[in-house]
Amino acid sequence: MITAIAIDDEPVALEIIESFSSETNGIELLSTFTSTMEAIAFLQDNEVDLIFLDIRMPAITGLDFAQNIIRDQLFIFTTAYSEYAVEGFNLRAVDYLLKPFSLGRFQEAVSRAKDWIDKKPAAEFITVRSDRAEVQIAPDSITHVESFDDHIFIHFENEESIKCRMPLKDLMKILPETFVRIHRSFVVNGKRVVTIRANHVQIQNLQLPIGKTYRETIAEFILP
Repeated sequence: MITAIAIDDEPVALEIIESFSSETNGIELLSTFTSTMEAIAFLQDNEVDLIFLDIRMPAITGLDFAQNIIRDQLFIFTTAYSEYAVEGFNLRAVDYLLKPFSLGRFQEAVSRAKDWIDKKPAAEFITVRSDRAEVQIAPDSITHVESFDDHIFIHFENEESIKCRMPLKDLMKILPETFVRIHRSFVVNGKRVVTIRANHVQIQNLQLPIGKTYRETIAEFILP
């Protein structure tokens, strides 16, 4: 059972979420709030899995709330403004409900949250800081990591990337053992490696160089 709260400065919007939650299996809506400060106080004493969160609110926006206040919960953003969708998905947003949304669309979003929680429990996430926001990442979704000056770029199968200001060695400390450093500038996800050659490994259509000091040990770390 997913436990949830909802935050929206419009009482009518909260009534809709309450009604839809009562008609949806597998979710328990513990409380609703028109004030982010009241929600923060509630979360200090209560654990929830999911937050339905409006984006445009007085005092503090939903995006600021998600970026700077809360650390462990997943979000389903609810808003009438579609221009916030991309920014919302850069956080821990499992879905984005554009008002007015139907019961079916609400249940679809809850189902996605269930899948996320069932398949990607909190222990399978790493947390990095990117552009002043903390971002949770499932390590299996990473193809490789590239170091450049004082930044690293975390790459994914869809060719998007996240830029972080942290040393590569620090990232290695929180990545699973399936990740191996093949070069002073590259770390690869062993599960994503297609072939290994004397001087490079291949991931999808990319060939990444193997540094001389890493050649002897790399093969034993790469999964078949």
